Amino acid sequence: PQASVALVQALTANKQFGPALAQLTDLRKKFPNDARLNGMEILLQAENGNFDKALSSINALPADFQNNPSTLFLKARLQAAE
Repeated sequence: PQASVALVQALTANKQFGPALAQLTDLRKKFPNDARLNGMEILLQAENGNFDKALSSINALPADFQNNPSTLFLKARLQAAE
C-alpha cells in the first residue's frame, strides 16, 4: 500500500487529481477503514470539485473524526464552496 500512496501523492503534486482519485479509490477498496486514506479521498474530492461527494465522505466518518476541529473547518469550507 505504501507504493500506491506514494503514487497518489506524486499524481496530486502534479495536479493530476482525476488519476490520483482513481488510484486512491482502488486502494480504499482494499483498506476501507484507513483514516489516512479517508482523509486523502476527501481532500482529492474537494480538489476535483466534487464537493457533494467530499461532504458525504465526511458524514460517513466516525463521530470522533467528524467532530475534529480540522474536519469541521474543512466541512465549512466545502459547504461555502458549494
